[in-house]
Amino acid sequence: MTQEDVARKTGMPQSTISRIDGLTHGLPKLSTLKKIAEALDSKLVIRIEAKGC
Repeated sequence: MTQEDVARKTGMPQSTISRIDGLTHGLPKLSTLKKIAEALDSKLVIRIEAKGC
């Protein structure tokens, strides 16, 4: 799937998807990640694990 495809499915500009893809402006908001996960027919999993696991 291209950045343009993801942008179209999320309703976000392609430039936003590009910045997230390249992490050029820090980490994206959780709500943005949720939209992208939905567009990719995926679920967002965020987890904190102890070191050494």
